[in-house]
Amino acid sequence: MNFHVSRVSDILTARAVELATLSGWLVRDGEMLRCGFGDPVAVRSCESLEDLPGAIDIFHGLSGDGRDLLSAFASVPFDRFSKFQVVVPRFQVISDGTGGNWLVTPEGETWDDRSQPLRSGPFPKQISFLYSPPPDGFAAAVAEAVERLREGSLQKVVLARSCRGELSAEINTAAIATRLHHLEPTCTIYAMPTSDGRRFTGASPELLVSKFHGVVRCHPLAGTVSTKGMTDTSAYTKWLRGSPKNLVEHRIVVEEIVSHLHELCDSVNATDEPSIVPLRSVAHLGTEISGTANAGVTVLDLVASLHPTPAVGGLPREAAEELIRELEPYQRGSYAGAVGWFNSAGEGAWWVAIRGILTSGSQFEVWAGAGIVADSDPIAEREETKYKMDSVLHALGLGTLN
Repeated sequence: MNFHVSRVSDILTARAVELATLSGWLVRDGEMLRCGFGDPVAVRSCESLEDLPGAIDIFHGLSGDGRDLLSAFASVPFDRFSKFQVVVPRFQVISDGTGGNWLVTPEGETWDDRSQPLRSGPFPKQISFLYSPPPDGFAAAVAEAVERLREGSLQKVVLARSCRGELSAEINTAAIATRLHHLEPTCTIYAMPTSDGRRFTGASPELLVSKFHGVVRCHPLAGTVSTKGMTDTSAYTKWLRGSPKNLVEHRIVVEEIVSHLHELCDSVNATDEPSIVPLRSVAHLGTEISGTANAGVTVLDLVASLHPTPAVGGLPREAAEELIRELEPYQRGSYAGAVGWFNSAGEGAWWVAIRGILTSGSQFEVWAGAGIVADSDPIAEREETKYKMDSVLHALGLGTLN
């Protein structure tokens, strides 16, 4: 199948973003946009994360002057052994941050949808809401994890909890994406279908890995402080940089990522000290990591090696995942997985799938996690998950919940 590329107006780009957010695939990182919609022209089913590198062949049989601009998208679950699909959408719009918007379509087909944007309207009312586990139950799970950490070889584990609910009307995921971008303008907006038939819309602050022109980048986040009600950034910056617990939690993540990158890169460099990454309700410790990929290494190889990092799983990986399965009442599914795109050259970018909303009709599900180490405080970790949920719940019009 041949693909054609042409310029597209800002108006049609905005419509493409809406369509992709409602029913397609979207990744928006600042001025960089990759989005797709329409019946897929190619699909690869992956039985586990190990199959992801082989999905580079999804572009075989696709040609034309638009082929190099085509993206394949995927939402990879947290569990490395869960199934997922890689998809090349039929119609795609790309913005490269230089002011140009490009439309890629199958040769002989056109797309010119000038429908009026959907009106977001007032927020639907909340009908039901339930934390799982409940607050006291999550604190108890953290306390159990701390005991395990003090007894054995486990260095860190990330425990998560969810809130599930229903609103009085169908949830408009395009409106959610717009609100999330307003609430978290420095985050990457993503919107994709999940393997269980829901929509996953979020604003991720954490770059799992990217690879362009041989240069590999990661930006892990670990170590958190609430910034609610704080206007003086120096106060929480000083506290976070001086917190032994958060520094240990962050160091574990960085060292593990660097170790994995050394297997696939010729050189790897990480900043000496973590920086502060401020968001709406919290601030994180973050470290910029870069490297030069070995010949033949694709971004898919890197995702398959890195995911899940100790920022969402733990260390050692297998032991942490076993404890997560024991202490969390539900499987995470797409939460804390990886969302991203890649092209036929094996380049692309992937983010950690956090700070998102899973939706189906009027029902929603939101997750948040906290990194647990040997000196974690169960109540503080529980409150951290609440702060992380805040901006996501605000995008639903729910505000802060008790």
